[in-house]
Amino acid sequence: MLFSRLAAWIQLGSAAAAAIFSGIAFCLKYPSACWLLWFSGTALVIFFDFLALVRLVKGLTSGGWSARKGSFFFFSTQLRLLITGILGYVAFAWLNAPVSAIVCGVGLLPISLICAGLMSAAMSAQLR
Repeated sequence: MLFSRLAAWIQLGSAAAAAIFSGIAFCLKYPSACWLLWFSGTALVIFFDFLALVRLVKGLTSGGWSARKGSFFFFSTQLRLLITGILGYVAFAWLNAPVSAIVCGVGLLPISLICAGLMSAAMSAQLR
């Protein structure tokens, strides 16, 4: 089960990276294809944000919680959100990114997690 989740995460990250590179290639030739670049770039940033959060929680909870670990979790999470917010501001204000591409890129991770959970639930129901 853990291997299939890891494979799904790797597949999602590599698909977003491939979409970024193809978006760059198409954006140079066809300016209307820049939507794909913004969509995949946003999806990749959100993917790495969530992956960093999962790894941080996993590392902090292995030895039990303390006040120092809690404050480290709080500040690292806030720093990651600040960096993501700055990237979003730069994308909207200076680079004129399409809003639909950013919103769809942000929504890709929760939708894929919901689909993976539903598939896992369906598989466990079939095994019974």
